[in-house]
Amino acid sequence: MKKNKKRLEKIKSVKESIEAERTMQEHENSASDSSKKQPQMSTATHQEQTESRVNQSGHSELSATIFSDQEHEEMVSHNNRFHHSKKRDWHLIIAIICFVIAGALFSLGPIRTMILSQFQQEANQTLETITVEDIESNAEADADFDFSKVEELDLEGVMSARFKKEPYLTIGAIAVPAVELNLPIIRGVSNAGLYVGAGTMKPNQVMGENNYCLASHNYPGKPTILFSPLERLKNGDKIYVTDLKYIYEYETTVITTVDQHQVDILDDVPGENIITLMKCNDNDYYRDIYQGKFIQKVAVDEAPEEMKQVFNVDFTQKEK
Repeated sequence: MKKNKKRLEKIKSVKESIEAERTMQEHENSASDSSKKQPQMSTATHQEQTESRVNQSGHSELSATIFSDQEHEEMVSHNNRFHHSKKRDWHLIIAIICFVIAGALFSLGPIRTMILSQFQQEANQTLETITVEDIESNAEADADFDFSKVEELDLEGVMSARFKKEPYLTIGAIAVPAVELNLPIIRGVSNAGLYVGAGTMKPNQVMGENNYCLASHNYPGKPTILFSPLERLKNGDKIYVTDLKYIYEYETTVITTVDQHQVDILDDVPGENIITLMKCNDNDYYRDIYQGKFIQKVAVDEAPEEMKQVFNVDFTQKEK
């Protein structure tokens, strides 16, 4: 509006200049009576032409202004459409990225489960070839018993263990037939060992004596992996461990949950021979504890077949 006002003022100024010019022309024409009629016609004609030019000029400027405003509106409208389109494009890109990430995260669980299942299968196959001499040697080897170094069962750690293939020390096997648990027993609590079996928590513990403590991971993604089957354990269920020379039988008596700082649960109890199995709770602050009292120790060559068959071990090969 301000722009149009300035242009109208300009047109008015031009008109005033023309009026002044016309007045001067009339004075000049009045000096000659002989040609009075002719100049008056010329002046009128000149006035009409000038006014026409002024009107045309004003009209042109107004048209230009209107045209310019229309162009500006069109440009603004175009820019708005462009920015809205750009926003829609970004929204679409972000949605696609989120979808891809969600798909990737969704697939991580099955990948981790597959690798852990392979670990467990390979570790159980190791029990087919390991000898009593191997177990006795592994039982004397150095191992890591620092439970604070144990890492979560995440994909990165599992993948790293898969490619590094870190060694672990197999010293026996554990079987809980009521919940279909069958794992190798590994000396110490290294991450590599806890990915494949149950780790011993104290350096000098002995099967069948004092408090024999084992730990492993809980894996809700598949209830058959590592110590996850213990969720279904009940009081009275049997727990078996073996060093390939003897089979040790326990009976479940305690199922409880403690906080992670209650380490006295691992202490020996004077006059008692027990087994303690520990796994992580769904709440990382707590630990699930399963204890059993010692029942008997049976030499492998004297054990009944049904007792030997609870393990994924071919004892006939060990006896030769």
